[in-house]
Amino acid sequence: MKPRNYVEEEEMRQKQKPLFLYLISQRENGGWDTYDSAVVVAQSAEDAVLINPGTETFSDEDLGYHTWASTPDNVTATKVGLSYGPMVEGTVIISSFNAG
Repeated sequence: MKPRNYVEEEEMRQKQKPLFLYLISQRENGGWDTYDSAVVVAQSAEDAVLINPGTETFSDEDLGYHTWASTPDNVTATKVGLSYGPMVEGTVIISSFNAG
């Protein structure tokens, strides 16, 4: 018999909506001090393009320049896998930042 904690975790996992890993990328802003791509956790491609790898909100206008695309319309999302384990939607797993 499995330990109780494992059973409870498995039941909780089965009740949650599945989360996926998406590769998000943008070509609007290039050069130094910009992000060109990231792998993020989201339920759909529509949700993934709303994630800015550099800030907690999509907008980074307070910096005076964009480190990421100016709108979600300029971001592409490609599903690359299923998220296993206790992941939170909106998490940035890894990002590519072009430091200058």
